[in-house]
Amino acid sequence: MSEKENLTPFQIQLLLYYLTAEPSKRTVTDSARSLNVSKWVVTRTLDTLEKLNIVERLENRKTVLTVPGVKLAEKYQKQKKVLEKYMQYQDIPPAQIKDNALRALAAGFSDEFMERLAEQESRMHIKEIFAGRRDFHGGDICNYLSDGSYYFPFIIYREQIKNHNNLSMANRGFENPCEVIVCTY
Repeated sequence: MSEKENLTPFQIQLLLYYLTAEPSKRTVTDSARSLNVSKWVVTRTLDTLEKLNIVERLENRKTVLTVPGVKLAEKYQKQKKVLEKYMQYQDIPPAQIKDNALRALAAGFSDEFMERLAEQESRMHIKEIFAGRRDFHGGDICNYLSDGSYYFPFIIYREQIKNHNNLSMANRGFENPCEVIVCTY
């Protein structure tokens, strides 16, 4: 399959089904039942995926993912999790997340874009974890991050001291960029 060629949302959904379904359930009938579509839709989709060398049909009416198919399905699975988590933070209704994630995967975002989205989702997750906490240290944050470089807004607020003159940003605080570098020694 060429990098330029994108799969449809249903092709991706079927590919993900075959990645996680037990081998005995990788039939047209079980796929159609599980994905709530007709057997005809599954058969036509499998025809296309087979031409792309993503699946292979066996004599016993079972379908298996090829080596490139497994790699592609694992990539989609990882990206789908990132998209779903990101959409949760954007207050997308849960009923719409699955369909929207499949559509986003079918749009064919670049690997670089998906990496940035994963980073953004990680930052949102950390903000949620530390929301409302007044005191924590860098080690607390690093426990939630894998090795890498992360950018966060660092907000400085005016302290409530006797003469109230320690910051000059109209008493609202101000935001500075902050880079956190995590590395395991």
